[in-house]
Formats: sequence, C-alpha cells, structure tokens
Amino acid sequence: MQKSKISKFTVFFKNAEEFHVLKREIFSQDIYFFESKSPEPVIIDAGAHIGLSTLYFKQLYPQAKIIALEPITENFALLEKNIWENNLSNAQSYQLALAPHTGELTLHADLENNWQSTTGVIPGNWTSSQNTRTISVPCAPLANFLNQKIDLLKIDIEGLEQAVLLSAVAQIKNVSQIICEFHPHPKQSLTQLVNFLEKNNFKVEIYKKNKPVNLAQATGLVLLKAKQQTKENAQPSSSLP
Repeated sequence: MQKSKISKFTVFFKNAEEFHVLKREIFSQDIYFFESKSPEPVIIDAGAHIGLSTLYFKQLYPQAKIIALEPITENFALLEKNIWENNLSNAQSYQLALAPHTGELTLHADLENNWQSTTGVIPGNWTSSQNTRTISVPCAPLANFLNQKIDLLKIDIEGLEQAVLLSAVAQIKNVSQIICEFHPHPKQSLTQLVNFLEKNNFKVEIYKKNKPVNLAQATGLVLLKAKQQTKENAQPSSSLP
C-alpha cells in the first residue's frame, strides 16, 4: 500500500499509475465540480472507487453529506480507510453497485494490471482492450437512495448508467444535479439517455475531454452534466445539434 498527500488529505492507494490518472482528472481537471446553493449539499458518489471523488467533494463542501457507493472489496476497503484516516464527517459508505434490481450483479474486472476503476458490466471494459475476469457483487436500485433531496448525483459505474437512471424515473425529480460518465456500448444510447433527462426537466450539457460538445459530436466516452431546471434557469439544452 502507498500513500500521498492531496491538499490537506492523506490518500492511501495500491495502483500508483491509476491513482495519478484519477487524481489529475478529479483534482486538477475538476471534472466533478458543481455549484450548490447549500453549504451542506447531499451527494451520492456512485462508483466511489478508493474515495478520491469523495475527498474532492469534501474539499469543495466540507459540510456535505456524502453517500459513497463502491462494490469491489479491495476498493471499498481503501474507500473506508481514506474516509477514516481523513476524519470525514457525514460520509457514509456502502459496499454495493447500482443496478436496475436488488441482489447480485456480474462485473468484469481487469485481470492483468489491476485497474479496478475500469471494472464494469462490459467484458474487456468499454474499450474492449482488457483481459477481464467475472466477479459477483451486491447491488441495489438507485431509487433506494432517492427518498430525500439529492443536490448532486455523481455516477461513474462503467456501462450501466443508462439502465440505472431510467429505472429511477419516479424518483429522479428528487435530484437537483447529475454528473455522469457515459460509456458507449451496444446496450446504451446516449441519445436515449439525453432525451430521458430532458423529458424529466433537466438541462443537459455534454463534455468530451473537458470541452463542451453537442450531441452529434459526442462519440466515445463523454461526461454528462445535467441540472434540474427551474423557472429562473429554464433554457434550451446545449446537447441539441
């Protein structure tokens, strides 16, 4: 196990290459930055991995209440350690994946380089570039966590994001903002997901390599940022071609 300092936090990790990639994305590129009117936002961190995003949210909003979800045993142990060692208050961790159902979920984990952040529902990961093995993890529906107002729903769950969001159609109104990595594969449609969010009153923006793009330009891995519209901020979505 290794450790490093990020701002005031001490972070424990095992894979140095993976750690530095994620650190750059989260803390240098600020891919999960969002604005909240409340100094105590409620945040769901789905796909929390070892906790870098959880720490980032706590740096952004120290009084935030965070619900961190991570299904992989090795990652979850480091997530709990990083929460504990940094004395994070109001940060709850659950060892489970989000899915459209309750029970068990089959995931495909990297067999060679131990890049746990790429573990997901797609064999070989969404790039088809890895040798993977199957693992079984506990899962639960997103709706189970939407019985209260959620200021931010962050989703990085490697290929199941569309099914998870669509399964919570009755509860999605309780979410103010969504930041979601979209992983392209035959069982997902970015157009369908954007249409679903817009139908449920979200203004959607799409980013590729940290640059805004319209729906026609959004190929490969992209980041969706969706904000629940009010009368004050209602305007057309920039996702439209």
